[in-house]
Amino acid sequence: MKTVLRFILLWLLGLVLIMFFIIPNTSWYHEANQAFDQVIAEKQIDIPSPSQHPFYRNGFVVGFIVGKYPLSVLGALVLHTLFVVLVLVLLHWLTKNKSKNILLQDPLDSVKNVLSNLLLFTFGIFNRRAANQLRFFFDLPIASRIIGLLAYSFIFAALALSYRIPDLPYAARFRWLIYVQVLIPVVLVFLTFFLVPFRKNFQRRLFWLSLSGAVIVLAASSLIGFQMAQAQLTENQLIKFDFAFFDTNVLLVNLLVVLAFSFYIEIIKQVSTNKSRIEAEMSLAHSIQNELLPVLQIKNSHFHLYGKTEAANEVGGDYCDAVQLQDGRFAVAVGDVSGHNVAAGVLMGMLKVAFRTELNYLNDPRQLVVSLNRTIYEHKNKSMFISFLFALIDPAKKSMILINCGHPPLLHFSTAENTINEYRTGDIALGLQQNSQFQARTISFSSGDIFLFMSDGLCETLNMRGEELGVKTVRDLVVQHHTASPQELYQILVAASTKFRGPIPQRDDLTMIIVKMN
Repeated sequence: MKTVLRFILLWLLGLVLIMFFIIPNTSWYHEANQAFDQVIAEKQIDIPSPSQHPFYRNGFVVGFIVGKYPLSVLGALVLHTLFVVLVLVLLHWLTKNKSKNILLQDPLDSVKNVLSNLLLFTFGIFNRRAANQLRFFFDLPIASRIIGLLAYSFIFAALALSYRIPDLPYAARFRWLIYVQVLIPVVLVFLTFFLVPFRKNFQRRLFWLSLSGAVIVLAASSLIGFQMAQAQLTENQLIKFDFAFFDTNVLLVNLLVVLAFSFYIEIIKQVSTNKSRIEAEMSLAHSIQNELLPVLQIKNSHFHLYGKTEAANEVGGDYCDAVQLQDGRFAVAVGDVSGHNVAAGVLMGMLKVAFRTELNYLNDPRQLVVSLNRTIYEHKNKSMFISFLFALIDPAKKSMILINCGHPPLLHFSTAENTINEYRTGDIALGLQQNSQFQARTISFSSGDIFLFMSDGLCETLNMRGEELGVKTVRDLVVQHHTASPQELYQILVAASTKFRGPIPQRDDLTMIIVKMN
């Protein structure tokens, strides 16, 4: 029953559109009008009322066309019926197959939105969907909202040019009425874009105000039409309605513009929705990562530690951690996951969980890294890997066990020698080979010595000439500011990187842990 009702409504709507927009521009219509005028003149028929004259003419025109061209009319009705059936089948298919593999994520909803735009631009009436599309302009800058207002204004103005007013009495009033019809929705769009209090329940307000405006325009149009007919009959002249009130070619072109604008709005809506969703997800991921990678600050009688990660994007792939063990030793780790996307952030989170878990069973630092490597290898994408720098520091013995898995070197500033040493072990990054073995190196230190664990985001900072900051510059800065606290030294290095980079955006995550032994 619901399908039958839809068919009847669509069929009648299509018939009305054909009657108003297609038939008045055919040779049949002009031929029927000429025949009507001839009959009125020959038989001197007296029209009882000016308001009845159009009904006499329209009835005669329809009867003349059906009587003279019955097969053509029948064929047109059959084609119209088939078209309506095709539209219903298409709507049914769109309802059951909301495929996200095509341009529009919800085709049926998009079709409804397009029809809402046609209603808006043809009659100036905002329904809920047409009004809701204005919401996407609310958060845009004023300049963008002005451009949006101009876009709406231009389309309404283009549709107004589709009207063709004959040179008859009261024609000037019709033209002014068309201008008012265009102005009403443009004013409503302006109020919605720029008057924030108006946005409260703006959908309902736009509907009732635009509907009221359309009704007023229609009533005024009817009154002017009646006055025009009355003036013509007062002068004993027949009303010549053998013209098309719309220039059909111009109207079709403008309707195509409306369709293009509608689909453009649909795509913008889809992109905006996806962007908002992605931004929300990225913001959540950023918050989670901040919880996973808090600022590290440890200060006791043995050492002072400060560490931090500054991601280049919302979600980074760098990792830093420092954990004090029960036996007085403490572990420091810095890692860099390949890539700068969400997948890198997920793998970084996995590394932290695995690292913290392995520390509970720490017997041999090398076995810890071997176990980490196996875990990463089994749970990552084939193209991904992690450079990793791990140190187990024993303040009591003033010694460190270091394992470097394809990571930038550890920098060790020696207070006694006033020099910096670089430590690498030559091992490959985690996750490249399942059964990799790793070397451990023991390093002795003294009170006042500084250890700098860093990711490549610091040394590989690029300036406008494509030059890198380099390890040497970092070494020199550490030597020059070795009396500073770890946090102060961190800020000095970040400031130097920012100054060297200049206007170039940060392209890689920047991570450092600075340990100063007491």
